[in-house]
Amino acid sequence: MGKRSYAEIKEEMKAKNLPTDNLSVYIYTRKMDEGASHNDGSAEKHEMIKRRLEDLSPEERNDMETRDQIFTELVGEDGHGWALCMGVGIAPRSKRSKTSLSSSQHNEEIAQVRQEAAEREIRHQKELATMYTEMNEKLNKNTEFFINIMRGAGISIPDNTPWSLEQSGQEAVEEG
Repeated sequence: MGKRSYAEIKEEMKAKNLPTDNLSVYIYTRKMDEGASHNDGSAEKHEMIKRRLEDLSPEERNDMETRDQIFTELVGEDGHGWALCMGVGIAPRSKRSKTSLSSSQHNEEIAQVRQEAAEREIRHQKELATMYTEMNEKLNKNTEFFINIMRGAGISIPDNTPWSLEQSGQEAVEEG
């Protein structure tokens, strides 16, 4: 891993559209150049992980619980106060969600949330259109009411002013 933090590595992996679960981070941080070797047993663990993943169906390979299980079995449990592939400051109990969802479950959940948001947006647009129509009708009635009061009081209002127009949709005639 070198001098980079796990957070930096995970951001790099996200930028490359790679998964950032512990198993993926472990493999990514221990990749070796052709001909290079590690003395810490990484190469053997890497091969064991590769074989375990090859034995799974494509759906199982992407299941987070399955990947976490393989990681725990082959790499080991978190230590006291240290969470593997998470970096400094992450306690083992706080690092993972208790309800781990698979990638397909996340995609389904995202699609459902987007659908609900689209439906809410349509409903809100209809409500706004109804409110606009109602407000416009009330405004026109009030305008007509005040014009009648002003005319009743002997105040002269030209017929071509915007406030003297009726709901028929007539437009004011510009003088000039």
